[in-house]
Amino acid sequence: MRSILNIAALMIIIGVLLFISACKDEFLNTNIDFGFEYFPLTSGFWAEYRVDSTIYSSFLPDGKANRTSYLREEVADTFTDNTGRLAYTIKRFSRTNDTLPWQNLTPVVWYAVRDSNQAERMEGELRFIKLIFPITENTTWNGNAYLDVENDNLTSYKNWKYTCKNINTPKTIGGNSFAQTTTILETDQENLIDKVYSLAVYAKNIGKVYREQWVLNTETIDATTTWPDRAKTGFIVKETILNYKK
Repeated sequence: MRSILNIAALMIIIGVLLFISACKDEFLNTNIDFGFEYFPLTSGFWAEYRVDSTIYSSFLPDGKANRTSYLREEVADTFTDNTGRLAYTIKRFSRTNDTLPWQNLTPVVWYAVRDSNQAERMEGELRFIKLIFPITENTTWNGNAYLDVENDNLTSYKNWKYTCKNINTPKTIGGNSFAQTTTILETDQENLIDKVYSLAVYAKNIGKVYREQWVLNTETIDATTTWPDRAKTGFIVKETILNYKK
């Protein structure tokens, strides 16, 4: 009787091992696209953007002002961040006209980090989780998890829910055609007096190719009037890629 039980136990063990082996082989043979290429980090890469802004304030002559400027970001040197990960310094430059020389915008260090789980950007004192891997349709996460959103200066970042949309979709942006892009809807919130909206588009092997943010407040409670027409304070900013070098 004991020998029969031993044989049965042995057969169960063998069956479990065979199952684990089969699952392992299936996993190893699966070609998973994690989407790391949507957040490439290579020293020497640069991208230039046109930045179209509308600023709303009672101190402006018409209550608002439209401005166009240009932004350049360069991936520069590497260093080890405070968690032991490889980080890339981001140098930033600005100009008000595309014929003027670039002016350095980086008194405060900006940098980016990408590991097997997520991609982060440290923008001055604000740390954002821009992407999580693998990139899949309708995946959501708290991209502002490292921010103190209860701070009076950061309340507009409260309750954001980053969501992947339209992954691996071709788009033409700023006169450039991209075979594969993914859209991240970072937030879309509004009530009678406030609107907060943020969206970013990433292209494979390029990174960010478009970004749009609205942070608006109004005193006019009229749902029939569009937000750009009834906003009293805040801003709308749109960044569109123009040129880049891998």
